[in-house]
Amino acid sequence: MESQLAPFKTIALERFTGTEAEALSKLAFQLKNLESTISDVKKYSYVSTLSIYGSPYDMQGPVKLNTSISRLMEDLLSENKETHIITWKCDETAIAKYKQAIELDSNFPFSYYALAGCLRKQSNPAANEFAKKALEILKVTTTIAGHHLNHDQALEDIEKGF
Repeated sequence: MESQLAPFKTIALERFTGTEAEALSKLAFQLKNLESTISDVKKYSYVSTLSIYGSPYDMQGPVKLNTSISRLMEDLLSENKETHIITWKCDETAIAKYKQAIELDSNFPFSYYALAGCLRKQSNPAANEFAKKALEILKVTTTIAGHHLNHDQALEDIEKGF
């Protein structure tokens, strides 16, 4: 076992200060963080490419790629062509569809984002739970190369308390 640990000891002592045990502990902590990051990227890489509409392309453009989520979200959103401000529907049917989208893909952040916004308008305390989940996902998706820019805007909105 000592010979198997030798390369790790060498790396730990080159990168970290302290005793051998402290350096190995720091290396183990760093490896655990990297493992978590890799797991998050694998988990959220697909949804990071999706727009607020649930498609890898803006639904307003000439190319449309429908997904099960985009079919749900398309009629729930409207975008002002001049200001590009997106308005969410918040009636009972819309809220039910946001919940259905969460069931379809629990990693899609915009379902939580929309639901949080709607519930916040109703002064429903459950809004915080959905905003927290959207924030958790968006903090990962915005770090993934090639993510859709809607993720950055949603993250900023939630952090500001939209």
